[in-house]
Amino acid sequence: MSGPGRQVAAILPQFPPSAPEPVPGCTDCARYLELAKSANQGGDFSAATDLRVLMARHRREAH
Repeated sequence: MSGPGRQVAAILPQFPPSAPEPVPGCTDCARYLELAKSANQGGDFSAATDLRVLMARHRREAH
């Protein structure tokens, strides 16, 4: 319960969420990372999130 004088700690996600680390030498990883950065800079946070998800999936399946 919360009440007057009681502090509640909030855990907030990092924004924008960090992208998975690209595998060195992988052109697909590098492409996903660049596209996600570009989308973030352009304010298209939905596309940036989609690209981070695709990159994470690529890392699981290809590496």
